[in-house]
Amino acid sequence: MFTNLSDIIKIPLAILAGLALGILVYEGLKLPWIGQIVPGIVWYRVDAATSKMVTTFERDVLQAQLDQERRYRAIAEAASARAQERAAATEIARQNAEARIKELDDQAKTDGLEGWSKEELEWNAKH
Repeated sequence: MFTNLSDIIKIPLAILAGLALGILVYEGLKLPWIGQIVPGIVWYRVDAATSKMVTTFERDVLQAQLDQERRYRAIAEAASARAQERAAATEIARQNAEARIKELDDQAKTDGLEGWSKEELEWNAKH
């Protein structure tokens, strides 16, 4: 079929066929509404480069989770600070109560009320 064509036509056709084949191998074939039909070198490189990229949606979701965790941490730190304040206040109240007990015990000893009398112990045992 191509034997009847002159060299002036064969050479440009061969060049065009070579260019078409080169473009097909390098770029691939992508049709509208269908997508990539024949993947080319560029498609493989783009796919490899973007395969590990995070999409905008994933990034936004991760940022929202991070913000939520930061809010939880702030709430937990505030609760911990309040608990430490309550513990310190409780310790001060305990020390004050022990000091008051010691003070009352010392006062009772000076007044001659050192403990339970024998009659009080017998009454307590009966009731």
